[in-house]
Amino acid sequence: RNHMISNFNPLTKRVDSGAIIENHVLLSLRNSFPDKTINYWRTIAKAEVDFILRLNDELIPIEAKYRTFQKPKISRSLQSFIKTYKPQKALIITKNFWSHQKIENTTVTFAPAHYI
Repeated sequence: RNHMISNFNPLTKRVDSGAIIENHVLLSLRNSFPDKTINYWRTIAKAEVDFILRLNDELIPIEAKYRTFQKPKISRSLQSFIKTYKPQKALIITKNFWSHQKIENTTVTFAPAHYI
């Protein structure tokens, strides 16, 4: 990909770093769960969650947010998904931020992309 677009800059200096991390997360999910279908979620109002993984009967929403967090922040889209489907857990992939936050009965884990 880098060769095709002639961009060998480090990830921190690229304007497409978010898309690259989303792709990395998708490939990691496919490698870890090859027999599972990975979906996304979008509402008529355009709220969107990047990935929805179904493990057994549990839905796990996963967001890729490759930016620096100072404190846990959950997007309105993810909050909407949590309110609608009430998953036990959710995951937000970040640039370098670790944290856990409870929203309703859902534990939201923030984890750096390099741990995926």
